[in-house]
Amino acid sequence: MVDTHAATHRRFLVAAMLFVGVVISYLDRSNLSIVAPELATALHLTPMRMGFVFSGFGWSYALLQIPASRFVDQVNPRSLYFLVLVFWSIATCALGL
Repeated sequence: MVDTHAATHRRFLVAAMLFVGVVISYLDRSNLSIVAPELATALHLTPMRMGFVFSGFGWSYALLQIPASRFVDQVNPRSLYFLVLVFWSIATCALGL
């Protein structure tokens, strides 16, 4: 007989971990908009050039969706999700450098 209480608890734990991962990922992605005023001042970027920076960031997301989806089909999603989250967090920290 299957222990439904343990299975339900495990599902909620997985859902909570995914939620935390999504929140961390969202916060990582919002860093560019937070640093935009200082970035524009330091690099003497006009609003149009800042638009290029933001659109370049968005286009890289759009263009990498197809190769990323093929990669996800070939790799264990659990380990890939963790690795991507760590890599993205390191890349975001490097943004300040």
